[in-house]
Amino acid sequence: MDEQNARLYERLRAKPLTEVLQESQASFRRSIEAVQGLRDEDLYDPEFTRVPDADWTVFDLVEATTFEHYNDHSTSVRAWLDQVAPH
Repeated sequence: MDEQNARLYERLRAKPLTEVLQESQASFRRSIEAVQGLRDEDLYDPEFTRVPDADWTVFDLVEATTFEHYNDHSTSVRAWLDQVAPH
């Protein structure tokens, strides 16, 4: 995951923060819309992924790329905000 974060950082670092935030919010909305279109049982069925021999579910993917991922970084993001945000 750290390698993915580093690649993403390098790709986005020159973009203005407002543009990055807009893209992030749009991506989040698309994710919500995609998940809302699924049946509950599809979220937990590894066969629904259509990936041969998948040992993960759509829920696992959503968890890893949203709220679990956010929790992984919340402490460092808050520390960074404390340094750069006016008090």
